[in-house]
Amino acid sequence: NRSRLVDFSLPYYTDSTVLIAPRHIAINELQRANIAVLKNSTAIAALQWKLPQAIVVGADSYQAGLISLKAGTVKAFAGDRSSLTQWLVENPDYQITGQPLAVHSLAIALPRGLQHLELREAVFPIVEKWRKNGWLQDRIKYWGL
Repeated sequence: NRSRLVDFSLPYYTDSTVLIAPRHIAINELQRANIAVLKNSTAIAALQWKLPQAIVVGADSYQAGLISLKAGTVKAFAGDRSSLTQWLVENPDYQITGQPLAVHSLAIALPRGLQHLELREAVFPIVEKWRKNGWLQDRIKYWGL
């Protein structure tokens, strides 16, 4: 729907929505469990699709959701893999559980309309250059994603 209002560059990164849980918890244990997710996040729909009987618990921030996970008030937390990568490194008792709930590409959105044509013509080739020369792959490795 957004593509009616904006033009998107080629994707520069593919992320996924994942569940993290303590290492001892298997995906089948989450079928009817309390699972934290950011309030108003697109992860809610993915979670409800993959685990329709799970109880969605809204979190105001990633930090709040992860605190709930550590406190044991939820059994898992659903969020973007890229946002959770460093937290998982720092908390080795937790892991990504099961397959990704959703996969989504990230791209730069620019306004449509002739008045913005010059901006689009400047930005789009830059993203293409980053894709072709490996800069994006280098950044992904550098950031541990």
